Amino acid sequence: MLEGEITEKSVSISFDGATDDKGILGYEIHRDGIQIGKTNRTTYTDNSVDSGKQYTYTVYAYDEDGNKALSSPTLTVKTLDDSEKPSVPQNLGIKTRTGSSVTIEWSPSTDNVQVVGYNIYANDVLLAERSFSTYYKAKDLDQSQIYKFSVEAVDKAGNVSERSTEIEAEVKMPYILYVTPEDYSFIGGDSTKLSAYFENEGNSTGNRVTIKMKDDEGKWVTLASKLSQKTASGNKLYAEYLWDISGYEGEKSIDIKYILTDADGNETTKEVTYVIDKEAPEAPTGLKADADNGNVYLSFNPSASADCTSYEIHRANYGGESIIATLSGKNSVYYTDKDVAIGGTYEYFIYAYDAFNNKSSVSERVTVTIEEDKVAPEVINVSPRNGRANADLKLEVIASDNKSVSKIGIQYKAEEATEWTDIEEKD
Repeated sequence: MLEGEITEKSVSISFDGATDDKGILGYEIHRDGIQIGKTNRTTYTDNSVDSGKQYTYTVYAYDEDGNKALSSPTLTVKTLDDSEKPSVPQNLGIKTRTGSSVTIEWSPSTDNVQVVGYNIYANDVLLAERSFSTYYKAKDLDQSQIYKFSVEAVDKAGNVSERSTEIEAEVKMPYILYVTPEDYSFIGGDSTKLSAYFENEGNSTGNRVTIKMKDDEGKWVTLASKLSQKTASGNKLYAEYLWDISGYEGEKSIDIKYILTDADGNETTKEVTYVIDKEAPEAPTGLKADADNGNVYLSFNPSASADCTSYEIHRANYGGESIIATLSGKNSVYYTDKDVAIGGTYEYFIYAYDAFNNKSSVSERVTVTIEEDKVAPEVINVSPRNGRANADLKLEVIASDNKSVSKIGIQYKAEEATEWTDIEEKD
């Protein structure tokens, strides 16, 4: 047996081939009495050695029937000593942090043999020895202290790299920036979305938000538990919950508590009060409907409720009932209905609404019969008004009416003529 190339991390051996009446199938390679591999060649490279260590190799030939020859002569070798340090860890940075921990990360070091771990320091105090990962979570840190982290790589032979560049970091307690709706907001409808916004400091992950409500006995009852974080922007996160308030009636104040908990269980809270508004505004009063020249002019007194935001005008006749208009604004109390037929009789009534779509009781109902339209339409402008024209003349006529203009007719006459001649009539 002949030794081949020996390095800090490998031993290559070669040997003369054996003979057999049925032929040699292969060779078993043993190191220090333990089989480490097989080969059908007369060379073998062992890549599982350590530097500066002595090893003894033997080889056994075997044929197709599984017959194994006697051991070859032994070969004892020593691998080269490894004195080369790993490269310095680079790109040390903050992976994430909480109110009690900082997780740092870095790019892997390289080595001529193998990097087996990293030593992690905080303020020159060893936190972890030969940690295999390229990140490390430093736990139970003091909120009032700034930490300077550094890392060094260790190879298989125990060679240690130079320390990395230090990076400063401190823990960051969870903090709720604001919630929506804001404190003392009025809310309504069948549901409302509750949202808590909080800081995203140092790639914060694993945050959860729990929302609780104080019941009539003063006990906190959970509405939603451990809501996952979402990204609002680069440095802002949020969690949200759609709260079903369809079962409430009237007007009621509710205390709500938002609880933000980070990945290590550190938490902060924010309490607010919401007023659930299920109380409808008062109906408008004094509804009047005046029929004049084919139109109906409606007017009424505004709702007495300060939170009224709109009105819904209904019209009924023999053809049924329909909503004919929605007026926005508490003081929008006039409406003209032009879509009525001469001689027809119509009934009008109104509902008031607030911002949460709470609907008032119906207003008084008024009935009106439509009179004949005696107001003629009026021509507002003709262009061009006068002057010379070429062979083709383009006329533009603008007219208006208290109801609507149905047709416009154009006539002409020669300068000395007495009769007008129709040119065209258009709808």
